[in-house]
Amino acid sequence: MVTAHSRLPDFLMNLDRLAVDDHFDAFVNEIMETSGRFDTGPGIGGGLWKLSLHGISVHGATEQEAIDIWTREARLVCPLDDAEDDGFITVHPPIKKLGAA
Repeated sequence: MVTAHSRLPDFLMNLDRLAVDDHFDAFVNEIMETSGRFDTGPGIGGGLWKLSLHGISVHGATEQEAIDIWTREARLVCPLDDAEDDGFITVHPPIKKLGAA
């Protein structure tokens, strides 16, 4: 579950602004800052990459595949539909007519 003070929305918005080549470095940094995990283990035809970050755990055949799967899963958990191009979520109170109770 995403809380109001979660880093997940900010991290996803940051990924949107980065080139794909920079995603790995962003993940490593976020993992170090939040005690996430990015491990490799034995798998079919080489290694199996396991990525666990912000409560979302996935695995992939390569580093990039694990990152791609994690990003898709994270967007399901934390959709950013209300984010504007500037990265801020703007919420306006409903307009009330003057004199209305």
